[in-house]
Amino acid sequence: DPACGSGAFLMGLLLKIVYILHKLDPHNTKWKQQQIDNINKLIADMRQSVTDPKVREDNIQKLKDSIQDIEQTFDEFDFDYSRKLFLIEHCIYGIDIQPIAIQITKLRLFISLLVDQYPKQGEPNLGIRALPNLETNLVAANSLIPLELENQMDIFNTIIENYISKIKAFHKEYFSTRNRKDKLDLKAREQKLRIEFSEELKKLAFPIQEAEDIANWDPYSVNSIAPFFNPTIMFGLTNFNIVIANPPYVRQENIAYKDLLDKSGYQIFNSTSDLYTYFYELAYKLLSENGIATFITSNKWLRSKYGTKLRQFLKQNTKLQIVIDFGGYQVFKSSTVDTNIILFLKAKPEPQHLFNFVNIPADLKPENLSQFLYNNMQTLQQKTLEVNCWTLADNSILNLKTKIEKAGKPLKDWDVNIYYGIKTGCNEAFIIDTPTKEAICKADPKSIEIIKPVLRGRDIHKYYYEWAGLWLIIIPSGWTNLNIPDNIDAEQFIKLCYPAVYNYLKTKGDAIENKIIKVKGKGLYDRDDQGDYWWELRDCSYYNEFNKNKIIWADINLIAKFSYDNKQYYMEATSFVMTGANLIYILAILNSKLFDFYFNLISPTLSNKAKRFKKVYIEQFPIPIYQKTDTTLELEKLVKDILKIMPSTNNYQTQKKVTSDISDYLNRIDSLVYKLYGL
Repeated sequence: DPACGSGAFLMGLLLKIVYILHKLDPHNTKWKQQQIDNINKLIADMRQSVTDPKVREDNIQKLKDSIQDIEQTFDEFDFDYSRKLFLIEHCIYGIDIQPIAIQITKLRLFISLLVDQYPKQGEPNLGIRALPNLETNLVAANSLIPLELENQMDIFNTIIENYISKIKAFHKEYFSTRNRKDKLDLKAREQKLRIEFSEELKKLAFPIQEAEDIANWDPYSVNSIAPFFNPTIMFGLTNFNIVIANPPYVRQENIAYKDLLDKSGYQIFNSTSDLYTYFYELAYKLLSENGIATFITSNKWLRSKYGTKLRQFLKQNTKLQIVIDFGGYQVFKSSTVDTNIILFLKAKPEPQHLFNFVNIPADLKPENLSQFLYNNMQTLQQKTLEVNCWTLADNSILNLKTKIEKAGKPLKDWDVNIYYGIKTGCNEAFIIDTPTKEAICKADPKSIEIIKPVLRGRDIHKYYYEWAGLWLIIIPSGWTNLNIPDNIDAEQFIKLCYPAVYNYLKTKGDAIENKIIKVKGKGLYDRDDQGDYWWELRDCSYYNEFNKNKIIWADINLIAKFSYDNKQYYMEATSFVMTGANLIYILAILNSKLFDFYFNLISPTLSNKAKRFKKVYIEQFPIPIYQKTDTTLELEKLVKDILKIMPSTNNYQTQKKVTSDISDYLNRIDSLVYKLYGL
């Protein structure tokens, strides 16, 4: 597990393997012989790789002594204890960037061994065997930053093989060593081995810093974190049969070492990718041929733009086995992340390769999950997965999706532009109600130049919007430096230009600074989204677009709810706008049932069944080329009639009645849209 956390997955897998061994080898006969065979192989390797006769014979004798220890373990301890002990030694490996996580994982494995030991009166320590040393199986390191070793030069092969042979022997001996003096001796010898290995690599022009990292790494220090990961150096292994993980959910803007990820050669690297995506390619690299990776992660990569390279990589290089999309179903009670589970093999897929998939409904009861998985599993040809979005659906749905796509061209290729609403970084200061706006303008009538009516996402509905009487203070980034005369202080200048607005913002900013007003972000003065000065908004090149006729919609919604604005409202960050040609025609199609059907296939579902109506998804939607036909003209007339009928009202009952009155219009629009697509 390359991100083992507290060891839950390693522990779970250990118990599964113990159960399988119990079924395959009830009396541990074969399992015992395999452990002895492993020792004999190490002895054979030692005879070949160690040239110093005394060192070689001493190590061989210690390995022979360990065979007696194996015999004793199997003869005197519980069957499951013997299974767990040697599974932990030879099969379970974990990495985590947090040392405390490694310590917790060790504790978990220790407890699993203790529960299978039973007190024996009259024996030393009541017959309870000392716990093994797990420092060589569980390591604190940054697993995403590789230290390339095996692929550097063929000339390294002999050096690497000798190192692997020796490090395995050290780890075998250290795992079961109980004497403190012997432990210290082994640690010192291993450190010496790594230093010698490092020096040999330097002589062969291996990068000096990486060689130093090998020499300086100390797996036995509780607080040590290796700045790299290499399974050969750390475990004496070149690959693994299984990689299992629940990688950390770190958003791209919070990744502190993004430049190192870029330099590490990840094929899927994208500057906007969240951290978990890199663990998929890491797993692929760590696996042996036909090895299995199984992950649970955020499901955003299935459809997001930043997941494009990852989708392409997995489609081309792996055999998908199972993909479970949980959509809005909450797997983790403590997290709101929407998740998926994937299982794939490291193998090139055949042209007709099939994999299993299932989509979990958000409202499914947890007790029904297993049964739902078995009853609703479907198959899909891997080659049918599209790079721009993975749609997990049966053939009838996919055929309908294809037909819709062939009938039109994506919105991104139309003569339209899509923009998100204005990000202020501190809505509490820049968005004001009408009484505040009136007071500011009364104090300084010139203030109206920079105060505009604003709509939020929640204000926008299907074919109408409800203005909440809110206004946006807009002082664009760069405005101050563009207009300021020489030899005048910038803050004094804005105060002279718009004194009432300045006084309001300063009062609000001070109140936030003094925690009189609580805000979610960093406040007014220190926020990230700002221009050259705290009173300016962030860079935005499309303010004029808000003064045009436009389609508007909320970022998050259960269904399509697009409206039309010709009154020059500005939009806040929870909404989007579209400007350009043929907007009434486009609006009709975006508000149709056909759009909802298609959009459900390409947009991720949130925990409350809502969808993200972001630009990256909207611009994928295919719309038939606009032509003045009876169908398109009738569509436009119906939309215009609806826009005349729909009032902007705050009265729910009135709105409910009007919405009911236009239901016939909506049905007629749906029928015409189906006709446009040839359905």
